[in-house]
Amino acid sequence: MRYFAFLIFCGLAGGTGWYLYQDSVASTETEPKKKEAEIVAVEAVPVRRQLVEEQIELVGSLEPRAEVIIRSRVNGYLKRLPFDLGDRVEADTVVAELDNSGTQELVAAADAAKKVAEAQFAAQQARAQQAAREVKRLEELAKSGVSTEQEMDEAVAVLDVARAELKLEEARVNQARSDLERARITLEELTIDTPLAGYVAERNAEVGDLARVEDILLRIVDLDTVRTEA
Repeated sequence: MRYFAFLIFCGLAGGTGWYLYQDSVASTETEPKKKEAEIVAVEAVPVRRQLVEEQIELVGSLEPRAEVIIRSRVNGYLKRLPFDLGDRVEADTVVAELDNSGTQELVAAADAAKKVAEAQFAAQQARAQQAAREVKRLEELAKSGVSTEQEMDEAVAVLDVARAELKLEEARVNQARSDLERARITLEELTIDTPLAGYVAERNAEVGDLARVEDILLRIVDLDTVRTEA
């Protein structure tokens, strides 16, 4: 009887131990987590044909297609400078004008000198023609023996002198005309126009300043077409 009770006690103890062991193992095991489904950002679209463009970003600056630098061709004081920064200027427009009072006096003096030279040339031309007629008259008289050889020699000498002086007066006329043309060109150079239409991008002078040939008065740029340098 005692032996049977001992067996029952051992069985209960073993079952209890086995139960505790299984419970301990179960508690130490972690239940595997379920893997979350990954969401892929994909958009399904119909097949289509298109160009693939390759783009590149660069740092650059815009440059005008053309520009012109305005300088004075002679030294002088600025009398007029009608355009300012940003103003639109058309081609063949006067953009600067220098004081021309002294040059106008030179033109007037050269014109007067030319007229005097032309008058002296006309007077000498008349004297040369008169000397030529005198020689011709004496030649006619010599045929009838009326004129002498001395008279003929004197008339020919007067004609030669008259023709030489005529050439001298002609040279003076040409010189006077040249001086007048030079004075007129100088007067025209005091008025400066632009060969290019565009905008005033730079202005380095004011009315009353002394404009020298090496100074930049204005810079005019054509912005109708520009290019990018990068």
